[in-house]
Amino acid sequence: MEEVLRFRSPVQMMNRIVKRDTEFRGQSLKAGQFVSVILGSANRDESKFEHADRFDITRQTTGQMAFGHGIHHCMGMPLARMEARIVFEELSERMPHFHITEGRTMEPLSTFVVHGLSKLPLTVKQEAFEA
Repeated sequence: MEEVLRFRSPVQMMNRIVKRDTEFRGQSLKAGQFVSVILGSANRDESKFEHADRFDITRQTTGQMAFGHGIHHCMGMPLARMEARIVFEELSERMPHFHITEGRTMEPLSTFVVHGLSKLPLTVKQEAFEA
């Protein structure tokens, strides 16, 4: 799940207002200045994730930013992780023979702020219904 969140973070950007004058990686930030934090970019940081632009389900992903970080992390993070785990467990138990429909593609819902799917065409193989 962590690699999925890292690779295809549902929330791509958050906006913040700088509280006090500071410097970040050589950039001066002034109190009251509006800044955008690009989480999708942070999750593709080559200094943090080797071959960051490659999806690797076996990757031991730690430190992804899909839910923010520190005091700005998503309060719904534990619930979102639990819901995703339950969905994948139930799908694999109830429909072990499903796959993405051949010749059809997923239709991404992709804005500058949010990523997701508007359609995911699935096929369930006949043997799934045979007793």
